[in-house]
Amino acid sequence: MSLFPVTSYKLDAYKAKTGIEIEKSLINAIHRSLFRCQWAYDKGKLDVLALIVPTYKEPKFEQVKRDLQEFKEIIPYPIYLIGVEPS
Repeated sequence: MSLFPVTSYKLDAYKAKTGIEIEKSLINAIHRSLFRCQWAYDKGKLDVLALIVPTYKEPKFEQVKRDLQEFKEIIPYPIYLIGVEPS
């Protein structure tokens, strides 16, 4: 069973109402994830989201941080933003 009403919508990991998303390509994909997580939170299926993004390429950590700050008033669940460096 999918967390979301559309089964093709998925989080990279999910357990005990904690979602994890790893995004390495597009900031728009992050926005879609936030939208889906809003639905899950409203349905009582999500308490927290960990969002892992690169610091060195799109979507850059600073861009995601900026967007989260701008929209913090309408995002009711906590988000842990984690930036990763290339190995």
